[in-house]
Amino acid sequence: MQTDRTSLTQFLQHIRPMKPEMVSTIAEKFQLKKFDKGAFFLKEGKVSNGYLFLESGYMRAFLL
Repeated sequence: MQTDRTSLTQFLQHIRPMKPEMVSTIAEKFQLKKFDKGAFFLKEGKVSNGYLFLESGYMRAFLL
């Protein structure tokens, strides 16, 4: 897994080409977080106010 945000910047440029300065500004807002298998990204009753870029692995979502 890359920690220098290369995957994120490439993804941003792919979905919407923009100036490198804009891509860097957006990418800097993301923080690297690692989760163990089976860990929860968001717990029941909590609301996420952020964005997620999944660099590797799988994620399941449940709606109740």
